[in-house]
Amino acid sequence: MLKRTLTGLHLLWCSLNLLTAQQLYFFAPPVNNSDNSHIGIVDLQTCDTTIITRSSLNAMAFHADSTLYGARKDTIFKVSLEDGSISYVADFGLAGQYPGISAEGIAVIHNTVFVIFWQPAYNLGKYDTPLDIFWPV
Repeated sequence: MLKRTLTGLHLLWCSLNLLTAQQLYFFAPPVNNSDNSHIGIVDLQTCDTTIITRSSLNAMAFHADSTLYGARKDTIFKVSLEDGSISYVADFGLAGQYPGISAEGIAVIHNTVFVIFWQPAYNLGKYDTPLDIFWPV
């Protein structure tokens, strides 16, 4: 039974070796116009949380290979779970046309990254990745 309520957290399923069946990564999006989101581990038995790093991304998702991806504005990044650093993957080329564009959600399914954008209306972006982005040769 959970002792505390977890609010505002997005639990991220990941099958990394360092996590047990009672632990999951979580992503806490920025609040109060903050630029920092938090990535951490939550213990599902005690609800204890440990922040492991911070990131400037406002949407994140795991690929089946345990790589964490994130989005900011119209750009997709890989995210390091060790230090929160990000590396560029691709962009949709929309930021110039829509300066207020914001990535509100991201999902990685097989070799495709889907991003939900807000501004000027909700839209879905789809990026088919080359295989070496997910599985380096």
